[in-house]
Amino acid sequence: MKERKTLNLGIAAFVVLIFTAALSTTVGAETITVPDDYPTIQAAIDMSSPGDIVYVHAGTYYEHISLKSGIIVQGAGADVTTIDGGGTRRVVGIFDCNNVTIFGFTIRNGQRAGIWVQRSSQVTIANNVIRDIVWEGIGAGVLHGHSSQVTITNNVFTGNNYGIDSYISYFLTITNSVFTHNDRRAISQDSESSATISYNDFWRNAGNLYRCSAGPGNIYTDPLFADPANCDYHLQAESPCIDEGSNDAVPWWLTIDFEGDPRIYDGNDDGVAIVDMGADEYLGIIEVEIDIKPGSCPNPLNLKSKGVLTIAVLRTEDFDVFDIDPETILLTREGYEDPGVAPIRWNYEDVATPFEGELCDCHDLNGDGYLDLTLKFKTQDLVETLWLDLEEIAGETIPLILTGNLKEEEGGTPIEGSDCIRILTTGKKKK
Repeated sequence: MKERKTLNLGIAAFVVLIFTAALSTTVGAETITVPDDYPTIQAAIDMSSPGDIVYVHAGTYYEHISLKSGIIVQGAGADVTTIDGGGTRRVVGIFDCNNVTIFGFTIRNGQRAGIWVQRSSQVTIANNVIRDIVWEGIGAGVLHGHSSQVTITNNVFTGNNYGIDSYISYFLTITNSVFTHNDRRAISQDSESSATISYNDFWRNAGNLYRCSAGPGNIYTDPLFADPANCDYHLQAESPCIDEGSNDAVPWWLTIDFEGDPRIYDGNDDGVAIVDMGADEYLGIIEVEIDIKPGSCPNPLNLKSKGVLTIAVLRTEDFDVFDIDPETILLTREGYEDPGVAPIRWNYEDVATPFEGELCDCHDLNGDGYLDLTLKFKTQDLVETLWLDLEEIAGETIPLILTGNLKEEEGGTPIEGSDCIRILTTGKKKK
C-alpha cells in the first residue's frame, strides 16, 4: 500500500504537538490551553507572556479578544474551533502589538472587523476562515490600519462586506488565500497603503481589487469548495486551488493546514509538492489495503454462485476503518464505466493482515489484532454489473477496485484499494 494521504487523530495530535513546540523558541515559554487552564481565550491571553502559545481546543467561543505582543494564539483547526462575535464589535483586536500570530480559527459574526490590526507590526494571520463580517460601515474580514509587516496567508474570506480593507499601512503581504462572495470588494486600500497580492483566488466578489494591483499567480475561478453552503471549505478533487499557491509565501513553521493535515503536499500527484490556496491542503485519494476473501488464496470466485463475496478494508497503525462511510463504498473493475456495485451489508471484525507483496500475489494472512471493515457483495450483482463473462475470463485473474469516501466529519476524502479474484472454470459450457 502506498503511504496514507491523511492523518488519523493520533498522528494529527502528534504533529500539532511538534508543530506547537516549533512555533516558540523563547526560553521559559509556556503553552496555555483553553479551556483546560482558563475557561476563555481572553483570560488565557491576559495571563500569557511574550513567547507563550495560547492553544484553544475545539469548540465555539463567544468572545471578543485582544492579543498581546509576542504571543501566538492557535486554534485546534478552523473546521472545529470558532470565535463568534455575536454580531457585535470586532471579533479579534491586534492593537499596538509586535510579533503576534493567530491561526487555526473560524472567525465570524462581527461588526466592522473579524480581525482589526491597528498600530502593529510583524503580524501573521494564517489558516483561518473569516466569514460573515457585515456592517453598514466597513465590515472587513481583516481591517488593517497604521500598521506594517503584516502577513496574511492561506485563509478563506467569504460572506463579508470586504475581505481586507487597509489604510495608511505598509508591507502588507496577501498570499495563498481565497476570496469569495464578499459583498463589496475582496481587497481595498487607500492611496497611502501598499500591499503585495499574489497567488490568491478571487471568485464572485462584488469587486476584487480597489486601489491596489494584482501580483503574479492570482486566479479568478470557482475554488470548488466541498460544501460552502454548509461552511465546508475543503477543496474538491477538481479544485483549481490545488498546488497553485506559492511555497515561498508559507512561513517556515506553517506545516499543517486548518485541520492538522500536512502542508505542503503534492495534491495533484505530479511529483512536485506545492501549497494549495485557502485553508485546506488537499491530500488526494487515500490508498487503502483491501483483502478479497480474507484468509483465502488465490481468491477463487464461482460466477454461478448465488452467494456473496466478502471483501475487507484493513485497519492499520495509521488508518482507522471507522473513519470510512460504508454507504459510499462501490466495487468496480478497471476500464468499465459503470459506477460499480454497493455492498449489501457490512461489519467490523478482525479478519486479515496487510500484505507487503505485489497486487494479485497470493497470501492467506489472517487477523492481526485490528478490527477491519468487512463488506458483503452479491456475486450475481458483480457478474451483471462488471460484465464478468465466464466464457471470456474463465481461469483468469481479474483485479477489482474498491472506492469510497471517509465520513463527512472526517473530511469526506476519497479512498481506493485493489485486490484480485481468480475466476473458476466451474460451470463453463463444454465445446
